[in-house]
Amino acid sequence: MAGLKTVSHVVKVGDVYELDAGTDVTGSARYNADIAPTRVTQRNWNQWHIAALWVGMAICVPTYTLASERVAGGMSAWQSVFVIALANLIVLVPLMANGHAGTKYGIPFP
Repeated sequence: MAGLKTVSHVVKVGDVYELDAGTDVTGSARYNADIAPTRVTQRNWNQWHIAALWVGMAICVPTYTLASERVAGGMSAWQSVFVIALANLIVLVPLMANGHAGTKYGIPFP
């Protein structure tokens, strides 16, 4: 495509990426401090932080409500717990795929 110019302001630091230090995106109409990419030095989450986030999203009031509704619907308590645990493990796969961009590029969503 003639006339197109590609400019990259992204640098690779180890296995992750960040904006070049000289790049100022604060003047962009799409810039927001809450969702701005973070520098590698600001990325301090490890696998335990991600696991705690997942557990916090999996073990909550709606999960208990769903389990009690399954028991009321005829399942045993163990079947209900097993089905909900299995569903949470299935949902974990797309959540990990979605969070990969956040950890690799510094986009602030886990």
